[in-house]
Amino acid sequence: MSSWQRMETAPLDGTEVDLWTNFGRITGCAFTHHHWLNGEPVGEMGWFDERFDGGMPPVPTHWMLPPAPPEDM
Repeated sequence: MSSWQRMETAPLDGTEVDLWTNFGRITGCAFTHHHWLNGEPVGEMGWFDERFDGGMPPVPTHWMLPPAPPEDM
């Protein structure tokens, strides 16, 4: 099982991840880019999730890989 990691270490290849945001945990997101200045996010965070299209986007602070499905499925 993975643990929460800071956003600057997030994979940028579109890997599905869970995000921890100011709204709580959001599952099944894809993260594609970010911009950092002195360890702080700057500008647009390049992740997407259809559930927040057109609304106030949550601010992700941490990420982790989603749990793997059971092996006997």
